[in-house]
Amino acid sequence: GLLSLRILLNYYQSKWRHFRSREALQQYQEQPVEQFLKSILPLSPYTQERFHNHSISEWRSVPIIGKKQMMDNFDRLNTIGINKAEALALAKQDESSRSFESHLDGIAIGLSSGTSGTLGMFIASEKEQQEWAGTILAKTLPDPLLWPKKDRIAFFLRANSPLYEKTNSSRIQFCYFDLIEPLEQQLDRLQQLNPTILVAPPSLLRQLALRIQAQTLTLHPNRVISVAEPLDPIDHQLLETTFSQTIHQIYQATEGFLGATCQHGTLHLNEDTLVIEREYLDETRFVPIVTDFRRTSQPIIRYRLDDVLQLRDTPCPCGSVLTALQAIEGRQGDIILS
Repeated sequence: GLLSLRILLNYYQSKWRHFRSREALQQYQEQPVEQFLKSILPLSPYTQERFHNHSISEWRSVPIIGKKQMMDNFDRLNTIGINKAEALALAKQDESSRSFESHLDGIAIGLSSGTSGTLGMFIASEKEQQEWAGTILAKTLPDPLLWPKKDRIAFFLRANSPLYEKTNSSRIQFCYFDLIEPLEQQLDRLQQLNPTILVAPPSLLRQLALRIQAQTLTLHPNRVISVAEPLDPIDHQLLETTFSQTIHQIYQATEGFLGATCQHGTLHLNEDTLVIEREYLDETRFVPIVTDFRRTSQPIIRYRLDDVLQLRDTPCPCGSVLTALQAIEGRQGDIILS
């Protein structure tokens, strides 16, 4: 019934880590990145090649990669000897059986269809799964983790994952709803659960909102979180009106947990665990280049995403120095985790 110590530790670090200024944040990022690179370079032949003629401190000038390079060099990029063909076969088998329980030596494997059309694969060790769980709880749970209440989380996704099941405890009940099953067949179960937190893609939240307005469904979640697709302003308005609350968002891709909304509903990038360089398209829009200094099993270093992010034009009232976004234009695609 208890959450693991590592989940708790990451929860508290994530919850209480605040930076006085952008400079303080950038100073904080530099040391973990260099320590991280020192530890993974000997284990990742492909990363070593990328660092040819670059010292660790020059990491920001290493050639950028994208999903294609990551997948083409998968076996030589990951540091734990996972074979791409074997992992893909396992993940695809899960996708067709809808069981989502297979692990390869304790490693969780996920696929992303990707709007780019290139299949992406995500691997996470037990330690990384727990760190992910702690961080995501810190950034999405409305009440403190040691609150004497129970949150019932309804999660609509294309695939379930042991990653999410990690958060099941006496404090959190996690219920997965399969997006592939017709919604009509799941409404009774959803109504019975009466979730305190509702997590789903905006297209599905919209269907639920219309049923609530038509009074064929009654739900009273304390928090509504939109995932996996861009949240269109029209849907955003409909959801805020129907649920009478700020609508939250999680920004996540194969490359990891990239951003979440603050209490004001502004989406901030998770720059406390990632360095996100910006490749500007114009004054306010950029493509993110991600370096994750915690993921050792599948090093994500100077990795260009397909998404276009738009900077918020006014400072967020929450006062955080983490980059605030106006919108995500285009998404990497839904993630299938197994």
